[in-house]
Amino acid sequence: MKGAPAVDQIYLVELDDGFTCYSPSPNDSEQFSELKLIYSEIFTRRSYLREDMCLGEEPFVVDVGGNVGLFTLFVAATWPKARILAFEPIPCLGAAFRRNLELHEVTGATLVPVGLGRAPQNGVTFTYYPVIPGSSTRYPEQKKPHQDLLARVMGKAVADYAFAGETVVSDVERLSDVLARHGRTGPIDLLKVDTEGAELDILCGIDDRDWQRIRHVVLEVHDLEGRLTAVNDLLYAKGFEVSSELNTELPEGFDTYLVWGSKDWPDRVA
Repeated sequence: MKGAPAVDQIYLVELDDGFTCYSPSPNDSEQFSELKLIYSEIFTRRSYLREDMCLGEEPFVVDVGGNVGLFTLFVAATWPKARILAFEPIPCLGAAFRRNLELHEVTGATLVPVGLGRAPQNGVTFTYYPVIPGSSTRYPEQKKPHQDLLARVMGKAVADYAFAGETVVSDVERLSDVLARHGRTGPIDLLKVDTEGAELDILCGIDDRDWQRIRHVVLEVHDLEGRLTAVNDLLYAKGFEVSSELNTELPEGFDTYLVWGSKDWPDRVA
């Protein structure tokens, strides 16, 4: 693995519909195909939302796994009065995230540069993939099935290039501890989690008092070793109505699902 990427190497790129944002990679076709896929998933297909998700006019949204900030930008554009607490542990992605908040004049978002998990831990190693930064993860061993699948479809050289990782170090905290520190009270209208294998860790770092505040959740879950069932069961136990759907935008065999959970809050309006 290479050393940590420089956080000052940030590039302005143009995606679909003339939308521009900052990225930590220069003009690289694989990078932009991934970023365009993420943009389409969030802005065009609105895949993270369900029709029955009523967030109100001034929602509080927690964005875990912020990447370069596209979901936060989508929330800010859709609900201009939203307040957003976002998390991104990879320094160069966090740098791009902050630049994107400035570029799109988003003032209602706060970025916390840590990972989230079951317990606080300093100096945790993450793997950053410059070609496919959306796959960057705390658990690179879980990417082996995806790398093997890509090798079968496109060849070993392509797979090795895509999954050439760089080691970075970040602290990990519990979500409930950060929420308490920021002093935000009242409902959490939406919790979004897309963390490439750390979903259960993050959910297990939420105290019961905060579960009672959460009204909607959406997670991307890689169904390895029964993780989809485990996530569904946990959400059911916390009082959510749960549904899931295979992400068909990814190659067959990736076994990646979007999971939505909602509680019945009749006092809320869309």
